[in-house]
Amino acid sequence: YLAPSGMGMTHYENGVINNTTGIYINSSSVYLDNGYNDIYHEDTTHPYYYIYKTNDVRITARNNYWGSTDTAVINDHLYPSSDFWITPICTTSQSQYKEGNPIEYELLQDALEYLYNEEYSNAENTFKSIISSYPETPEAYQSVSGLYACYMESGNNWTAYEYYLQQLRQDTTYQHLEKLLFGYMNLCLRAQGRYNDAIYNYESVLLNDPTYNDSVFAVINIGNTYLEAQNSYKSATGIFSYLRPESTTAHAVKTKKLLLSLHDEEPAIQFVHPQSEHWLGQNFPNPFTTSTSIEIFIAEQSNVRIRIFNTMGVNVNELNPGSLNEGSYRVEFSNPQLKDGLYYYTLEVNGEKIGTKKMIVRK
Repeated sequence: YLAPSGMGMTHYENGVINNTTGIYINSSSVYLDNGYNDIYHEDTTHPYYYIYKTNDVRITARNNYWGSTDTAVINDHLYPSSDFWITPICTTSQSQYKEGNPIEYELLQDALEYLYNEEYSNAENTFKSIISSYPETPEAYQSVSGLYACYMESGNNWTAYEYYLQQLRQDTTYQHLEKLLFGYMNLCLRAQGRYNDAIYNYESVLLNDPTYNDSVFAVINIGNTYLEAQNSYKSATGIFSYLRPESTTAHAVKTKKLLLSLHDEEPAIQFVHPQSEHWLGQNFPNPFTTSTSIEIFIAEQSNVRIRIFNTMGVNVNELNPGSLNEGSYRVEFSNPQLKDGLYYYTLEVNGEKIGTKKMIVRK
């Protein structure tokens, strides 16, 4: 069982008990280091919790309970033991779920069983009940993830899931779940093929003074989204064009490097906004029927206007966001009266034309 940090807890409290097959790991800084996990076998004559290290990274596994406090006994089950850092060692079991489990824990087990048995409606209702009734518990955290699995497996309407997440994000009761809800909101957008919307959201993290950890995951998710769009034969654009992966392999290598950098004393990679000047993005969707959105970046506080022209150079519409501070913006454009055809749009900043791009109306 995983009790995530950010839930008012200072540790994870996983339990890997009576495991009979062994554990193979590459790196464990997130879960084993200061995880306060239980990793042991109750039958002392057959202590099966063997852990095998499969790469050249040292495994930090402090503050866990191994069924013993004797480092020699513990090291007999770590291969190679010289590459594991296990002290300090917990002297007692850390698991918070023994006999007399709380009702929310029992409900979560019911929901997971429903999910396993493909009873998706029952699973969905139970997950939602946990979230609304026990919002401060780790079970609520797990239930948000469980709901995503319900929609993924059942093929339910993603717009319903998106609406539900939006309602949670607007309710201050669930502020402690914001990062989790934000993450699943974007997975929901990606599942709908709304790749530009997801990229815009991830880029908003980079544009708002993020922590290094948040930057890393935003960059990884941007790359994943570009690849998904590519595999779906759809276009996707964003301000951070240099974050578009050259290939799936290149992104996998970069992802590994970024994740490993999370545990460096000095982060290996710094993220700086690539734009030093005003920037006009491609509208999305394009072609469109009645409405589309245009992404822009403003390098400093300026008066902004977007003009739309037909192929004869006639100004057919204008968007006037007015005075904008430095930052990235998405400007919505809707004009049901526009006829099919090719149009152009320009960005004007303080009266100066910055760029021109094409848009297509198709009805």
